Amino acid sequence: MFVKRIWGLFVKVLFGNEPILLPENRNARMKASLIIAVPVIVQNLVRHFQLVIDRLFLGNIDPIYLSVIGNVNVPYGTLDLFLFASGTGLSVLSAQALGAKNMKEAKILGESSFTFLTLMGSAIFVFWQLAARGVFTVLGAQQVLLEHAVDYVNILSFSSLFLGIDITSGALLSACGITSPIMLTGLLKNLLNLLLDWVLIFGHFGLPQMGVQGAALATVIANAVGALVLFAVVLLHEKMPFRLKLAEILRASWRAFVRTMKVGLPSGIETFLWFFGQTYILRFMNAIDPYASGIYTLAHDLFILALFVYMGFSRSTLTLVGQFWGAGRIREAKQAGWEGQGISLAISLIWGAVLFLLGKDLLGLFSRDPHVLAEGGRIMQVASLFVVFQTFNVVIGNAIRATGDTLWMLWTQIFGTVFVIGVSALLILGFGWGLLGVIWTITLDEFLRGAMNTARFWWVRPPKNTQETSVPSIAEKEAT
Repeated sequence: MFVKRIWGLFVKVLFGNEPILLPENRNARMKASLIIAVPVIVQNLVRHFQLVIDRLFLGNIDPIYLSVIGNVNVPYGTLDLFLFASGTGLSVLSAQALGAKNMKEAKILGESSFTFLTLMGSAIFVFWQLAARGVFTVLGAQQVLLEHAVDYVNILSFSSLFLGIDITSGALLSACGITSPIMLTGLLKNLLNLLLDWVLIFGHFGLPQMGVQGAALATVIANAVGALVLFAVVLLHEKMPFRLKLAEILRASWRAFVRTMKVGLPSGIETFLWFFGQTYILRFMNAIDPYASGIYTLAHDLFILALFVYMGFSRSTLTLVGQFWGAGRIREAKQAGWEGQGISLAISLIWGAVLFLLGKDLLGLFSRDPHVLAEGGRIMQVASLFVVFQTFNVVIGNAIRATGDTLWMLWTQIFGTVFVIGVSALLILGFGWGLLGVIWTITLDEFLRGAMNTARFWWVRPPKNTQETSVPSIAEKEAT
């Protein structure tokens, strides 16, 4: 009976979420934003905690494993997040199609993305199998660090085979406002990853102790299970505004995917350029000492926790702004954007205060090494500014993307990449600031690009051939 009840609750969360389309007033927008954001927040935190758990287990075995994960995450994340960012095109266009009540368009776009993003993920898998050693050699990894990094990414890259399914499923569900399944699959992945980490890293239940390779294998299995469950929800959810069919996914339209990529590709290139700048920083850190990248990435995983919270509201901002923009309701689209920014700013201010006051204590949970705590503690204090400035880049950036203008964010990222490479070289190598130069570089970058985005969204206007429409408020309806 207990198992039956748990299964019933599982199915209800997966399939009971009603779609959210064009909320009529401010209160409805705020409620819709919360309904969309909370499951996405859980998913983001779960995905992040997969890395944190790996660090928690591995960092207490040998501090060199922190640098292994740090060296892998930057280049590996470059390609994975390139696909995630390219999937932004699907989120934007499907949200706009739903706002315009064009369900057939949203359906065709989704089917094409399932097929072609999966093919792109498979290409990423092949790349890592063939080029891992060369990539980490170029990044300056040597001897033991190099061998561990190659072993780790060769296994971890199997996750890329399921990435297209995960991205497309999440984008379609978010565009419809059906985000509870995203939360549940995120929790499922995290619990599975935690269990498998404990079993495979340390060698329980008669299995060999696999160390860093076990951490990679645990992540792969958890990601595969989560992606397949989410895919099943998209195919079987009775309340989806449109019905996808597996046979039509296999006959997907290349032209529809090209339309998606025209909107999403600038975001993909933007992400690639961001990580390109981070790669240069990683090289500079490897030149400082073998532990520098591990210290920085450990601190980074803590100070960006606020990002994974307000990214939920960033996603709801993209969904709501996209729906209103597609329906021609420009005033409400702008209001949804500023409302999402306000909530996110409040979250970042709270977390910034925590970092400034307790940052060193948080680092102490993962390492007792005096060098790690001293260097990481200084990073955390500056990071309290970083998390505030970043909200204007992330949330308002998504509001701009939701209007269909993804090129703006690409141009600002080109500026940001040049800025990061130049200023980090000056502060780290020229002035000898070390890791403090890294954190100041990325903080100034977020401040400048956030200011540009805010000005852009304030002045953004619809195309000249768009006729603005509006829906009367409840008060206006009652007056008539």
